[in-house]
Amino acid sequence: MHDKSKSKRLVLFYESENEHRYVRLTEECLKAGIEILPVHSYRTLVGNDGIILDGKRLIFRPTDVFWAISNAGINHALESFLEAEGFDIWPSVSSMRFSDKLQGNAFFLRKGIQTPETYLVSSMKSLHDAIQRLGGFPLIVKKRQGSQGKYVECVHSTEELLRYLECMGSITNRDGVRKVSNTDFIVQRYVSEAAGEDFRVLCLGNEVLGTMRRTATSGFKSNISLGGIAEMASRIPELDELAKKIMREGNLLYAGIDFIRSDNGFLAVEVNTSAQFTGFEKVTGINVAKKIIHHLFPMN
Repeated sequence: MHDKSKSKRLVLFYESENEHRYVRLTEECLKAGIEILPVHSYRTLVGNDGIILDGKRLIFRPTDVFWAISNAGINHALESFLEAEGFDIWPSVSSMRFSDKLQGNAFFLRKGIQTPETYLVSSMKSLHDAIQRLGGFPLIVKKRQGSQGKYVECVHSTEELLRYLECMGSITNRDGVRKVSNTDFIVQRYVSEAAGEDFRVLCLGNEVLGTMRRTATSGFKSNISLGGIAEMASRIPELDELAKKIMREGNLLYAGIDFIRSDNGFLAVEVNTSAQFTGFEKVTGINVAKKIIHHLFPMN
């Protein structure tokens, strides 16, 4: 439902008041004199009669700005409802395709952007065919949806790969016969020269806010949440242009775009349209939350 009030307000869908993005966006709203309506995603009911929070229907204003930092599944329900009501929310419904790594990979290919060779695990035959086409092991297996390095592994044999998929529930084993039970996972070429290092480019609108280099302390995962070390990287023109192209072609408002460096140049790996910025603010000194608020509510 709409309210005729004209005052500016940020409607922020969140999961935890202790989460860095929630804290920082709230702080910057207060500094800028922007009213904020926090809505806990797990306490909402989305249905035909609107968005219900703790038993009360929320009344929205035509001038409200919506931002979601909850998980992709909840975001999708909120976005679909709000866009149907004529509101804009970020992440948008169209941007949700990037939460699926296979769709993200397909987007890169369509736009002529280099990306690691990737195959969907859809059957035992397709799995073995993919292993052969990827040139054998090691290779990367990852869940199609996930963030912060979760459900991503480097495997070194067929049996190791099958054990991992079985543990994840993607393969069942009945009477000694293994069968693919879902299509939640993809396998990807292992780029040995990039192992343990990636680049996160954070973008807002048509602006590249900065680039962060992440290095693994053990293994191949460089995610800060998994113990990776981050540092501010010098601006790399090639990365800036690739990131801007992805933002433009993907019609994106905000994203953290991950790249790895191969012998043939940079490869785009993933687009996170609800990117964390805890580590980014810390290592770069860039006030991401302030930039987001000022972008959403241009100051006179």
